[in-house]
Amino acid sequence: MDINARLKKAWNGKTLKHMLPPKT
Repeated sequence: MDINARLKKAWNGKTLKHMLPPKT
């Protein structure tokens, strides 16, 4: 697995969580 792909995916997940309101 490409480490860059993993980093990008994790980074995108973080940005999405910051942009979108938490689903609780």
